Amino acid sequence: MNIENIHQLLGFSNTDAQMVDAIEANGGSVSSLSAKKLSSEGSDFVHLKAKGVSLTFVPRAAFQLKRGEPRGDGPYIFAGAFFYPAGAEDVDAYAGVAPFGQAAVTTREDALRVYGDPQRSMEDDDVFEWDQWTFDGRQVRTSYSDGAQIDNISVSVPMVKR
Repeated sequence: MNIENIHQLLGFSNTDAQMVDAIEANGGSVSSLSAKKLSSEGSDFVHLKAKGVSLTFVPRAAFQLKRGEPRGDGPYIFAGAFFYPAGAEDVDAYAGVAPFGQAAVTTREDALRVYGDPQRSMEDDDVFEWDQWTFDGRQVRTSYSDGAQIDNISVSVPMVKR
């Protein structure tokens, strides 16, 4: 699976073969997940260092409460993917096509060109903090470090409206 399509596995678990295989094919391992961290902090990450992507997992009960029924059977559910065009502490720069896009996205201008007008945005003192869209039932958010450069692109299962 190409890394820009990893979001297709949102809702699967750390024990589902598709998820395990996709992570291993992209240089990671579900064995890096810490039960202690998942319990105490509510989430943990699998960092795909060379790909520039971090995958967040949450305990099954937390996913069910906030996001609905998972698609996988294991204890830890894949809830979101973070793509870092400029890299981050735990990952190199993501150089691929933006998820749900046809081109790379590194600036807000790129994001607007690739994704169109956002459904929601957060702006403070004329500086954009993030923009958000929904594609195929998935939430896509671009977060900005200085109002223009993308810090990360996240793809997640939206919260359930109650």
